[in-house]
Amino acid sequence: MVTKLLKFLLIYLISFFILKLLLKEASDLFIFKHHFEDENIYLSTISALSAIITFNKIGPNEKKFKDIFGFSKPNIYWIYFTSIGVAIPRVSVLFWLINGHAILAINESIKLQTIIVKSFGLILIALEEELLFRLVPVKYIFDKQNNLIKVIACSTLFSIVHGINLPDGYIFFLNVFLGGAVLSILYLASKSILPSIFFHFLWNFTQLILLGIPISGTTFTQSIFHITLTTSDAGKYGLEGTWTPTILLFITTIFLIKHIDGRPLATKS
Repeated sequence: MVTKLLKFLLIYLISFFILKLLLKEASDLFIFKHHFEDENIYLSTISALSAIITFNKIGPNEKKFKDIFGFSKPNIYWIYFTSIGVAIPRVSVLFWLINGHAILAINESIKLQTIIVKSFGLILIALEEELLFRLVPVKYIFDKQNNLIKVIACSTLFSIVHGINLPDGYIFFLNVFLGGAVLSILYLASKSILPSIFFHFLWNFTQLILLGIPISGTTFTQSIFHITLTTSDAGKYGLEGTWTPTILLFITTIFLIKHIDGRPLATKS
C-alpha cells in the first residue's frame, strides 16, 4: 500500500511539474486564469490532468475512458442523492437565519460571466479532488481493502489535506471528514465518479457562488447573495465551521452506508 502511494505521488508530481512547465509560457492565454482568485482553475486543470495521466499509467488495466471513470446510465438515484449537496448548506443557512445568526444581502452587481467562469472553476476543482481523493485511493491505493476501510481512508486523507491551512478548526475537520464519507459512499455505491463530482460541485457552488459563504478558508468576492454568519463558530470556516452540517452529514452518512456493499445507487431500471 505504501509502495503504491509513493509510486502514485512520484508519477503525479512529475506529471504536474512537466505540465506546469509546458503551460507556463501559454498561461497568459488561458482564458479563465485572470478571472479566478489564486489561479485555482489553472492549477486544478493541471492537477486533474496529472491525476488522469498517473492513473492511466499505473492504475488497473482499463483501456476505455468510460471504464476508468465508471460511467453508467444516470437515473433518479443520481438526482436524489447529489441534490443533498445543495440541500444541506441551504437547510443550515435557513436554521441560522431563523435563529437570527445570519444576515442575508443580494449582490445586484454580479455579472453572468462571473458566475459562468467561477462555476467552471468549481467543476474543475470537484473533478480534481474526486480523482485524487476517491478514484485513485479506491481503485489503486486501497483496492485490496474492504469498502468500509476505503471510506475511512479516503475521508481521513480528504480532511487532513483540507485541514492543513486550518489546523484549529475541529468542527471543520469533522465536517470535511463526514463530507468525504458521503462522497466516498456515493462513488462506491454508484460505481461511478460522476455522482460524487456533482455533489462536490453543488456543495461548493451553493456556498461560494450562490450564498457567498467561506468554504475551506476560501472566500469569493463576488456571489449572487451574500450571507454573513454572526455565530462565533463560523469565521473563516463558514458553514463547515458550525455544527448544523455535522448533524445533517452524519444523518446522511448513516442513511447511505447501507448501500456501501449492497444495492448500488445507479442501477439499471
